[in-house]
Amino acid sequence: MDRAKSRRVRLVCASILLLSAILPMTACGGSGCEAGRHYATYTWDSAKWTRLGTYGGTETAEGFGYDPDLKTVISVGGGNPNDTFKWTGHGWQSLNAPACCAGLPKLLAYDYSRNRMLLFGDDVYGWSGHSWDRVAPGRRLLVGIAYDVAGKQFVALDLLGETEIFDGASWTSTSAKQTLTPLMGGNFGGLVYDPEVKKIVAVGLDQDSGSLGVVAWDGTQWTQSATKLPSDMAANGFALGYDPALRGVLFSGLEFIWLWNGTGLQQAPGGDNPRGLVTGAFDTALGQLLWIQESDVECAPGGSVVTSPAGPPNLPPI
Repeated sequence: MDRAKSRRVRLVCASILLLSAILPMTACGGSGCEAGRHYATYTWDSAKWTRLGTYGGTETAEGFGYDPDLKTVISVGGGNPNDTFKWTGHGWQSLNAPACCAGLPKLLAYDYSRNRMLLFGDDVYGWSGHSWDRVAPGRRLLVGIAYDVAGKQFVALDLLGETEIFDGASWTSTSAKQTLTPLMGGNFGGLVYDPEVKKIVAVGLDQDSGSLGVVAWDGTQWTQSATKLPSDMAANGFALGYDPALRGVLFSGLEFIWLWNGTGLQQAPGGDNPRGLVTGAFDTALGQLLWIQESDVECAPGGSVVTSPAGPPNLPPI
């Protein structure tokens, strides 16, 4: 099988996996109980967690990122998959700005060369301040993207672990070795630029060694750190954002938040995390990590509803 045909086959298989990760739970037939998901917003200020209430109904934030122009985190999705929201510090405020491609995964990342937030969906859209305007063709099956400030370009990973470069107008494929990044059950966008080392970092699977660890983009290749992931991050590690106060990149774990200082990982203060992470981002203006938590609604025998909340003991369940 030639390389082009092999890639097409892998793309079809990856598309099936991608759809299985993002499609909501289906209804339980004939019982009147509709399975679904509920979401709540938590904040973390490097010392404690605070639960701020329900974020959405059966839809999750499909795009999530910090906008330095608005000085807040913005998201696409959340109850209304076509709407755009900004974080006020206490809740989510609709911007009444329809976004593209409902039902498809979306990524948000800020373009520091052109000073605008970009939405990566079926195509690439730029935020004008009141609407999303198409600026370039898109790339399918992207699972993570971040702006490389040192390289002045976007670096993206697709579902096959291949690396793509976007210069703000067009895409270029690279010859970098495949590096797979975990989807975390539908959580996309786990690439973060670390200004301390001037590199993009993520949790990635090295195809040569078969090991999962913190990887960094050096401009041409992904290099895996020799630091072994703690067991808490082995199946749940996901880059959340850069914390300027702690001067490191925050990663999620099953029970804790972890801080990457450029050479190693240490447990961040604040105790247990709320678990059930759907997506998260660091709000630089407010100095807080936003965490969207998931709780499943399941159908019990007889059609009754069973809610499976997540969260540490010191926080109220959804």
